[in-house]
Amino acid sequence: MSAWSSDELHQNVDRPEISGSPWQVRLDVPPDPRFLYVVRLAAAGAAAEAGLTTSEIEDVKVAVDELSSVAMEATTDPLQLRFISSSTGMEVEVLLPPGRDLEIDELGRVILEATVDELVVYGDSQGRGFRVTKCGRGA
Repeated sequence: MSAWSSDELHQNVDRPEISGSPWQVRLDVPPDPRFLYVVRLAAAGAAAEAGLTTSEIEDVKVAVDELSSVAMEATTDPLQLRFISSSTGMEVEVLLPPGRDLEIDELGRVILEATVDELVVYGDSQGRGFRVTKCGRGA
């Protein structure tokens, strides 16, 4: 089972334990590409606060931009994003209400494989979304 396959949706995704003093930033964004710069800016700020290096921050920005673009094509509802700190780096979730499947094309998959350590695509009757994990340099 490949985590990169958009047809393999996971229900009730377990969230890993987060040690230390975790924080979470939430952002609601209209499904309009004009707001992608807001998403990238929030991703960069959260990644910097999570202690990621400049290169890792750029990776997070690229990945979040790609996932948000895919999500914007799949809905007319606002996107909900969560940036979550962890002891090893950060997680980003892009959440949508139930509806169409989220499809990541081949180029998108290549981009994500190059920029994040883990990608999970999930969906159930409550909603659907993406979760990516970016581990920091010593993790």
